[in-house]
Amino acid sequence: MKSIAIYLVRHGETYFNVFGYFQGWSDTPLTSKGIQQATGTGQQLSGQTFALAFSSDVGRAIQTGQIIAQQFQQKAPVITPLLREHFYGSFEGQEITRTWQKIAGQHRCQNYSDLVQTYSVDKAQDFLSQADPTNLAESSQQFWLRFNQGLELIFKQAVSGAQVLLISHSSVIRALVAKYAPTLLTQLTPANAAVTKLVLTGEVEIQMLQVCYYNRAVD
Repeated sequence: MKSIAIYLVRHGETYFNVFGYFQGWSDTPLTSKGIQQATGTGQQLSGQTFALAFSSDVGRAIQTGQIIAQQFQQKAPVITPLLREHFYGSFEGQEITRTWQKIAGQHRCQNYSDLVQTYSVDKAQDFLSQADPTNLAESSQQFWLRFNQGLELIFKQAVSGAQVLLISHSSVIRALVAKYAPTLLTQLTPANAAVTKLVLTGEVEIQMLQVCYYNRAVD
């Protein structure tokens, strides 16, 4: 039975994070604080040995991965669109709180947190997808179909016992923890550059995903 450990890192703080806007497949660069966060996470993880490193192909994740990789003096992560954040369609660049309040209200909820507690993280994404007038925002099913391909790509390339670094996004991490370890989701949005550890187990394909810990922030 093959088993690999994935250290899943959210990208550092960006300008859209500061503004409170949806990013998804859109992008803004890391702030100076975000660069410091990525550097700190790299230092925190410097005692680990990573056989492979992967990243979403969105700029903020690539930038974070490059900064962290410098701490290990290794090659920058392999990038792939399979590991991107959810796509928010016409809501990209829109204010997060106001958008979720409107969508939540359509389902007799007050806000995103209320929506997730009443339904689920995946169902909330479905509600957003259904509310997008362009019909471009990803449904949870579309997201999982894409992202699971990314996890399988990592699993197939890594040897058993390997540790893998993965740079990703808040909505990805939230969806993973909500699905596989919901009791750990005490904070809906992981901190920028925080670390979540996964263990993937299986023969040829992934058969089990375990969340060892969630949202370990760098001081």
